[in-house]
Amino acid sequence: MTDSQNPDSQNPGSQNADPDRFYFRQLLAGRDFALGNELAVGMANFAYLIGDRGTGECMVIDPAYGVAELN
Repeated sequence: MTDSQNPDSQNPGSQNADPDRFYFRQLLAGRDFALGNELAVGMANFAYLIGDRGTGECMVIDPAYGVAELN
């Protein structure tokens, strides 16, 4: 069966979908990113990553103050 014929490949919410495909990470400014930035350490902001290992895409939620610096 090809991917186009497999209904699970077209429906990421399927019960048969890979449970490890999606991930959630909580990052702390000054510890996990913006290292060495005293302002980031003092603000103690968290940012959250929600990613899809299948597509390699990721969303950053509440990236604190450095949105333009994210690449």
